[in-house]
Amino acid sequence: IEYFTDSTGITMNDRFSIYRVSTTLNIPKDVYISDIQNAVVYGNLNYADSGEIYSKEINEGYLLIDKKERGAYNDCWIPLEETKEELKAIFNIFRNVNIQFKDYQGVHGDKMSFMALDRQKTDLLHLATHGFYHGEDLSEEDETSAMKRSGLVLSNSAYDISYTKQSGSVFANEIANMDLTSVKLLVLSACETAKGKLEDDGVSGLQRGFKQAGVGCMIMSLKKVNSQMTTELMRLFYSYFTKGQSVREALKNAQRQIATKYKIDNWKY
Repeated sequence: IEYFTDSTGITMNDRFSIYRVSTTLNIPKDVYISDIQNAVVYGNLNYADSGEIYSKEINEGYLLIDKKERGAYNDCWIPLEETKEELKAIFNIFRNVNIQFKDYQGVHGDKMSFMALDRQKTDLLHLATHGFYHGEDLSEEDETSAMKRSGLVLSNSAYDISYTKQSGSVFANEIANMDLTSVKLLVLSACETAKGKLEDDGVSGLQRGFKQAGVGCMIMSLKKVNSQMTTELMRLFYSYFTKGQSVREALKNAQRQIATKYKIDNWKY
């Protein structure tokens, strides 16, 4: 609804202050930097483990991608070099406002480290990686199947496209069983993390998984995202956020700046 336009082409988001909440109890709530004392950050991950190398076809194809998106190439999760710079920028901003943070990079940002966040005190959780939702509606599926088609790619998961209990990616149904109630702000710097299967009681996917885990405010994407542009968007967002703007205000201002600079429309998703 935020990006419906009126007769003059102006979006509802530009005309009104719109708050998207899952319950009316959250209407008066907003998240500010004063609510954040510590953070956990994932990014600059090694998707192939130490004994695994990308095939020649994958490497050559990766080099030919002009507008690198945070997604798979030939069923392989490609490296996201820009997330290294994204994390550097975020760390500098956090240090300036005395936010304590723990980062998981390289091979250390694996599924075990993520599952260990269960019941831990974490105010802000940021993940710069690949996200996915497989939209195909397979036959004879159980009611949780859509949750098993939504996930985030972590370290050592280069070829983990589908759900298995041994997968190194973390899936929405697994997240739903965690306790992340201390997380006031979740930032998913990844593709298609807001997508899912539309059901009678809402959208079944990553957003439901994190909601059931107890997460508060969430930043997600409905579209595939350009990796370099996303890195810049995140730097701008945290810059505005740490200067006292609410999450909603900071994101809106960062989006507008990116849209103006690159003259694009996809930022709004």
